[in-house]
Amino acid sequence: MGRPSKFTAELAIEICRRVADGRSLRSVCRDEDMPNADTVNEWRINRAEFSEQYARARERRAEVLADEILDIADKAEDAQIARLQVDARKWAASKLDPKRYGDRLDIDATVRKAEVSENPLTDEQWAASYAVNRLATAAGTAEGTG
Repeated sequence: MGRPSKFTAELAIEICRRVADGRSLRSVCRDEDMPNADTVNEWRINRAEFSEQYARARERRAEVLADEILDIADKAEDAQIARLQVDARKWAASKLDPKRYGDRLDIDATVRKAEVSENPLTDEQWAASYAVNRLATAAGTAEGTG
């Protein structure tokens, strides 16, 4: 009997169950009772319901990978091998569910209100104000004078 190629709800559920259990789509599609990966990817593109179902399965797979990290760390006998396994799972989880497992950027910005004066600064006044603000910025304070 050949590989299935016709979409059925039961087959979609089984594919997503296997992915949610922690397996990659490539791994699932190597099973004899599963369609090839190209077929499944076509279903993801052309069937909105399956695409959503598959996305939820990938999120669950990220959770499984994150859970495996603790198991690996707790049972590690070889630190280098464990580190490789942990890093691979961390990377995969960050790609599968970047909102939960991806790197977070911490952006800190200070906005200063510019004051417009009818009396412009002289070159000496500007240089002094600039120097004070540079020192304040280098010291990490939020504002200088000027």
